[in-house]
Amino acid sequence: MKDLYTTLGVTKTSDAAEIKRAYRKLTQQYHPDKNPGDKAAEDKFKEVSSAYEVLSDVDKRKNYDEFGDMSLTQGFDVDRARAYKSATRGGGGGGRRGPGRGGMSFDESMFNSAGDARGTSFDDLLSQLFGGGRVVDPMGGGGGGRGRRPVSQRGHDIEGEITIDFMDMLRGKVVPLRIESEPGTGRTLDVKVPPGIADGELIDTVGGGICQISSTLYGAAFFAGLELSHSRPHSRPSSYVDMGLDSTVVFGSVDMKLKNPFDFPVVLHTSVSAGKVKIEVLGKQRVFDEVAFERQVKEVLPHSTIVRDDARLHTGAETVSQRGMRGFKVVRTRKLYKAGEIVDTQSWDLFYPPTTHIVRRGNNPRGEWPESKPLSPLRDPARELRIVQ
Repeated sequence: MKDLYTTLGVTKTSDAAEIKRAYRKLTQQYHPDKNPGDKAAEDKFKEVSSAYEVLSDVDKRKNYDEFGDMSLTQGFDVDRARAYKSATRGGGGGGRRGPGRGGMSFDESMFNSAGDARGTSFDDLLSQLFGGGRVVDPMGGGGGGRGRRPVSQRGHDIEGEITIDFMDMLRGKVVPLRIESEPGTGRTLDVKVPPGIADGELIDTVGGGICQISSTLYGAAFFAGLELSHSRPHSRPSSYVDMGLDSTVVFGSVDMKLKNPFDFPVVLHTSVSAGKVKIEVLGKQRVFDEVAFERQVKEVLPHSTIVRDDARLHTGAETVSQRGMRGFKVVRTRKLYKAGEIVDTQSWDLFYPPTTHIVRRGNNPRGEWPESKPLSPLRDPARELRIVQ
């Protein structure tokens, strides 16, 4: 689509008076009454009128300068557009989204004409730009007849699919998801896709080793008696640290915060050797004689199982693509001792959600047979654990 300023023969620095003069001159030149039967002149007249409608309005011109063609779409929301644009630029794209679904960016012209832009839904455009999706709400619609009293009821789950590119999957991303209760009606939600999720499955991403560092630091701070201001456990128990002593971090979204409560400074000394990390909290003196870690599993949560069709596999063949794991509700306690007496007790409630068991089932008569791999029995952590240092 031609730039609206170019359509009127003006520049971005032109003032309102210049734009108005250019508009009058062009409409006189291409007016249908002066060019009967001239389709090209008629189209040019429409282009000029559409451009002037935007550039003569202060707010519309401001939005067009910032967002280009996107600002002309139906239901345009400047706050949401600015949030998505900011997120894209923050992802290291230099202002362009880079290759991905549709191959579009904020800086490219996306329409053949202003009419095409005005005939496009803002929500649909966001879905094209940012890999969003659409899902039909089977229980939507039917808002109830007049005179009925509103009834409070539990919400229902809605499942759908969205597509994002690989780097967005690694970092995590907010994408628009259109929920339609019936064709042509519905609402759009901004859905956050957590980092490390692919096709509903947990995957190892580039930050895997970071959580080992953060968990080691957390353990050192725990037994040193530092204030544990904020932390979050892993999404599932880890093999390299006792459940309850782990702490995850995700750049930009999940943080761990520690505080020195003592009246003297402390130093965090870190060393890495032979693939192992060691973190020490060094200070003027040891404040507590002993520090005890206690963990108690309060509830074990079963996992769910889903089956997905896989055209790569032979009809009827099945393979496990993600091993299901039970979830846990845990109480973590820290007890601080001086002279054999407990001087402080702190407790936290932790939640490790179940991991869905995902089975892929073949539906291709010519597909391959997967290698049979027996699954070892699930092992739950001990109901109670106590570690003293």
